[in-house]
Amino acid sequence: MNQRLVIMKRSGGVAIVRLNDPERRNCLSTQLVTELREVVQEIDEDPSLGVLVLSSTGDYFCSGADTEALAQLRTGTVHEATERLDVVYGAFTQIAEAKVPTIAAIRGGAVGAGLNLAMSADLRVVADDAVLRSGFSRVGVHPGGGHFGLIESVAGMEVSMALGMFGAVLTGPEVVRARLAFMSTSPDDVDAHAMNLAAPLGADPRMARIMVRTARAEFAHVRSARSSALELERWVQAWSFAGTRPNVS
Repeated sequence: MNQRLVIMKRSGGVAIVRLNDPERRNCLSTQLVTELREVVQEIDEDPSLGVLVLSSTGDYFCSGADTEALAQLRTGTVHEATERLDVVYGAFTQIAEAKVPTIAAIRGGAVGAGLNLAMSADLRVVADDAVLRSGFSRVGVHPGGGHFGLIESVAGMEVSMALGMFGAVLTGPEVVRARLAFMSTSPDDVDAHAMNLAAPLGADPRMARIMVRTARAEFAHVRSARSSALELERWVQAWSFAGTRPNVS
């Protein structure tokens, strides 16, 4: 039997979801993404759960897309690349639209699509030594998954441009100063702080679900912008993997 790449346990009304492929720094393989989507669906359908804490096994949150999958994208058509990328980016949408509040607990780092995953949560707790970087431009790939919009909706346009276009790299305290995360702490304490934030919501799952629905309705303009950003980047990232580059001058 294949190892589960996403595992969930319950602590009262808190669902603790761990990316569980530490040997590959929890990269977003097809199996991991599929299991993540299934787990989020399970949480959505369980009214006894009031909050989701997304963490990781090992010392790294998520290194981004699976390199083997990326290699396959470069050999296919734009249409094939779009279909494969949609599977991955669907997981981000599912986290962002979960019926419960979500917290990402980030140790080690979040890169590329892994940064997208982290930014899809409602709130982030990062380790003091965690590294957040876009990484797309460094490998000659256009950002995808609404990358610019995800970052801008939380931290503003300049931070989005610095990371997504200019390749800036931020570490724990810098991440907080840039408003990409709520707080930073020692690596050993990341999960504990995330759980402390989650505990009151887990104690009253019904209220937690009502509150997150209200909050997201009030943030509708932000969420609409994120959705538009995902669609804007959808085809152009697939093209950057597989297509013949058009004249964009």
